[in-house]
Amino acid sequence: MAPEAAYAQSDATRAAPAPLTCAEVERIALEDHPVLAEKALEIDKTREKVRDIDMAVILPKFEVETGIGPAPGIRETRRTSPTASGNDSVVDYSRSFDLSEWGPYFGIQARVVQPLNIARYRAARKAALLNTGVAEASFRKERIDVSEEAQTLCYQRLYAVTMRREMDAAREELDRAQQRLSDRLDEGDETVSQTDVLQIKAGRFALDQGVSEARLGVERSALALRFLLARPDDDTAAAELADTVLALRGEELPDLNSLKLAALRGHPDLTRLRNGLAARQELLKVAQGEIGPDIFLFGTFEYSKAWSSDRQSGGGDPFARDPLNELTGVAGLGMRLQLNFWNRYQGYRRERTNLRQLERTEVYAARGLLLKLEDAYLRALKARTDVEDAQNALRAAEAWLKGAAMRYDLDPEEASGLIAPFRQSIAAKRDYYKAVLDYNIAVAAVYKAAGWTLSDYLGTLKTSSAGTPSNDPGTSP
Repeated sequence: MAPEAAYAQSDATRAAPAPLTCAEVERIALEDHPVLAEKALEIDKTREKVRDIDMAVILPKFEVETGIGPAPGIRETRRTSPTASGNDSVVDYSRSFDLSEWGPYFGIQARVVQPLNIARYRAARKAALLNTGVAEASFRKERIDVSEEAQTLCYQRLYAVTMRREMDAAREELDRAQQRLSDRLDEGDETVSQTDVLQIKAGRFALDQGVSEARLGVERSALALRFLLARPDDDTAAAELADTVLALRGEELPDLNSLKLAALRGHPDLTRLRNGLAARQELLKVAQGEIGPDIFLFGTFEYSKAWSSDRQSGGGDPFARDPLNELTGVAGLGMRLQLNFWNRYQGYRRERTNLRQLERTEVYAARGLLLKLEDAYLRALKARTDVEDAQNALRAAEAWLKGAAMRYDLDPEEASGLIAPFRQSIAAKRDYYKAVLDYNIAVAAVYKAAGWTLSDYLGTLKTSSAGTPSNDPGTSP
């Protein structure tokens, strides 16, 4: 082999990804799932709302305006009248803009308002922080859903691969039996009849249908895993799993009391409800505070100057006589009271009703989650019992088929007796692996009801068994 070809082959071997366990599939899905990447932005949005409150409370009104430009002059017009002494006296005078005289102008205005409703600000900020906790709990619930989906797809994939292998092997055995009968019939063996061959052919429909269903399941599970792992459609290795045969989950199912305690401590639905209830309590404080007046510090400053002809004519103070020449400044403590009191009071009543509604929900939410968990646990126990029953039925069917095969070897006329045990053996295998699949999925549903991902549960096992040898279910899910 040429060195270039050997190097290319070794590089392709290194680039090929290793098959994944169910735990690894779940971990990759939790990191790369497109829906989770979208939902994570909801947490960022709630954090930005906290920043909005922080920014809004610091000088909510801070305005500075400045301008420069030309300004017209002012012309004074005096009207006089003669007196008895012969001297003229000024009756009145008026001022008007002199558009023939222009001069520069500069002005600046500043307005500042700082609210002093500290209790209302703290309540609003705390409510925003609690809403962030609600968003984080919702995101964790999405992760649990993705975890269950990953486990389900892994075991469905293993079920489809296992059934395809079993069905292909069964069809090969049936083909060999049919070929042997056909050969005996062609050789003129009187112990074999055409009816025996026709009976075997007639019994192939269920087998061929099972083969087609298994192949379809393999293809569909591959598509689902590629989407779950965010892999391209041409990545055929994405659906390759470390296990090749569907088997019972290796980890031991915890007892019901431990699961209930874990759900009460950290189920995302309960966490979301608690944070939402606390946020509503703070929002009620905000609505209650809005009924009262708004107290604030304020300050204004204004300076403007126009250098135009006659702007200071008459010798008086130009800042008192001319609107374009001004210097003022005000600072103090202000209070604003909304006359529409009932509008704000109605907002307070609305928040109080929402709080009462959440309080009512809290009364039965925990009990509902515990009942749902217990239901999932009972389903898992029932599924485990079904696995044991299906395994016993499979052993009986295999023994029946083995006995029929021995009779066929001794007496070829017993060929028709192979059909019934052969069908039963296939059905028993399908029922057994379907029971294993149902149990594995039922355990995933128990983890979901307890508020765990598979990674959370495996971490719990490692923590509880530190220093104690145990079978790590992550290597053989």
